[in-house]
Amino acid sequence: MELKDNVLVGGQAVVALESGAVAVSRGSRFSVSGAISGGSSLSWQKDGRALPTDSRQEVKTTGQGSSSLFVRDFRSSDTGMYTLSGANDAGSASSSVQITSTGADAPQILRMPSQAPVVTSGSVEATMGQRSVMITRGQTLKIRGSARGSPPPAYQWNRDGLMLTDGGRVSLGADGLLEVRKFRSGDAGKYGVTATNSAGSDSETIDVVLPDRPVITTPPVTAPSPQPDQDMQYFAGQNARIYRGRNLKLAVQASGRPVPGLTWRLPSGRRLKSGTSYDRFTVRDDGTLEVSDVRVSDEGTYRAIASNVAGLAKAKSRLSVLVPNSFQQSLQQSVYVNQKRVVPSETKGSTSVTEGQSFSIEAAVYGKPPPTMSWMLNDDEILSSDSRSIETSTIGDLTVSTLTVSNTGSDDAGTYTAIADGAQRVSDSATIEVQTLVLLFFLQKTEAHKLTGCPTTRRWFVALEL
Repeated sequence: MELKDNVLVGGQAVVALESGAVAVSRGSRFSVSGAISGGSSLSWQKDGRALPTDSRQEVKTTGQGSSSLFVRDFRSSDTGMYTLSGANDAGSASSSVQITSTGADAPQILRMPSQAPVVTSGSVEATMGQRSVMITRGQTLKIRGSARGSPPPAYQWNRDGLMLTDGGRVSLGADGLLEVRKFRSGDAGKYGVTATNSAGSDSETIDVVLPDRPVITTPPVTAPSPQPDQDMQYFAGQNARIYRGRNLKLAVQASGRPVPGLTWRLPSGRRLKSGTSYDRFTVRDDGTLEVSDVRVSDEGTYRAIASNVAGLAKAKSRLSVLVPNSFQQSLQQSVYVNQKRVVPSETKGSTSVTEGQSFSIEAAVYGKPPPTMSWMLNDDEILSSDSRSIETSTIGDLTVSTLTVSNTGSDDAGTYTAIADGAQRVSDSATIEVQTLVLLFFLQKTEAHKLTGCPTTRRWFVALEL
């Protein structure tokens, strides 16, 4: 086969000259492909020598006896005779094509991907090669789409594929400069430029976008219920509840263009940006606020702030710190008879109360939020009555509930249970024994014996329950 029939310049097939050569313009990209039937060892040569090492050249060879040579940014030094050779046990074969230069330079748009846009209060100037540029309404947009080439190329601009014409707020410079004055929402889109001359063409695009105000989104999910032994995670905008001593995370879901920066404002007023920390508070790079070893003093309102050039958005979360319910001391150690504290029997583990006396049991429970207190006697709930009263008060994290029984009777004996119910349910019990008061009477009678006449004394003991 003839290699000259398989030359592509700029991705398009070309026809060889009458001399058998293929002319390529400077700056263009070209490729040569060939196949030799049965060729097991394929190699490329230029002007009878092995290809020189050049980062602009690439050779791709398949196992079916075909090979392609790719050359980009064509230069005068690339002209010459290119030969593909192949050999196997039966012999060898080769095919060649002459590559010459047209003398003209195809356009090459000047791409500067590392150059940042030049932004002033009134304009934004970008260069082709950048993926996108951001502009605000009312500013002037300038995009440089200049290209080198000989002869000098002509330029054509489009927005989202629709050709732009010079006039009104749009100016199209002969040097490849596009200018759009008093930028509007409808002007945003993908801007493209094509530079063309007799040697070829080159095209490039850039996205021009308007900034979007940040938005903080709170997922429509039910906030989790805290457990005393679990760390908790919530989203900004949700109220958070966690037990003292656990670790807390408050995540932020924020969107906007450009990507907004994230800041948290603590109840103390201190602000923490992403990637910073203070004491037990850390804001991760993604904006998640982490609080370790949560304390009651950490309670308050936490505010997430997302901001960019278009504005800011806020979301607040109220943190409540829970304290597990716990009795200050054993209920059996908190029994008072006639307003005096009574030590329970070491053998029976109960407290004895004499019938007719008054006694009280005090249940002091630490917990946050304050628990709801109730009392049971054996299996029955105790309700306030003439002989039984319940008083409950709260001081800080301490809730005190006092059960008082007056004029104690036998039906007041049994096991008394105080129940603290809230975020966590705990209970404790005390046993009361009621003793009956017994009075002993001593009776004595003396009289003469009927037979002997001697004095005789009789005695009686009488027990009387009161």
